Amino acid sequence: MLTVGDEVYTVGIDDCMKKFSTASNEYSSYSLKLDSQPRALCSGGGNIIFVACMNEISITNEGQKENSLLVKYEPNSISFNSVTCELAVGSSKENFVYVYKVSGYNLEEITKVSVRGTPSHLAYSPNGELLAVGDSQRCLTVMATKAYSVTLHSWSYHTARVSYLAWSPDSTYIASGGIDSNVILWSVADAGKKAIVKGAHPMSPVNGIVWLDNSSFVSVGSDCCTRLWDI
Repeated sequence: MLTVGDEVYTVGIDDCMKKFSTASNEYSSYSLKLDSQPRALCSGGGNIIFVACMNEISITNEGQKENSLLVKYEPNSISFNSVTCELAVGSSKENFVYVYKVSGYNLEEITKVSVRGTPSHLAYSPNGELLAVGDSQRCLTVMATKAYSVTLHSWSYHTARVSYLAWSPDSTYIASGGIDSNVILWSVADAGKKAIVKGAHPMSPVNGIVWLDNSSFVSVGSDCCTRLWDI
């Protein structure tokens, strides 16, 4: 799910991308059929959307598919760095993150980075300097975008797969959620500084996290609850 302006885009197992308006709270007639099952999507700035599909990465603009890149792995997570114009894509069956240079509607692979487990969620920091990767081995890895092979932090305090992560607007904190129901706040500047909320969403995986400002964020889980956290 992705919000662009007052429109929310969704993808599903029907291989389609659809949207609804937050103003009218209704789905529109828009439906874009993709060539394979979509797994994740992210904004590329403006009306551009990158979609990680089962065997390709699709690029859309103004609701129309502009180009796609066939890949030999199965993408399952995706994030765009608007500062460096780079796109990171996680593989669902390999312990790798693929990084591409974006030029118009074209993608060129520039590196492939190894992580501890299969990537489950990834996100670039707002300042473009860091990439955070959550994986199936409960690890959260932070690497510098100037040299992706250099790992700055590798944290393993979740007890199961990391399901979601999000950066604070000032790029100083990461909030992560796992299928272990826990929410953890990490400090990028101080690797030993963290706050763990066990059972933040009791008996439920954490499905999403959104920062409201630099001192508060919201998490949602399969317990049908939305929780607000202040730091």
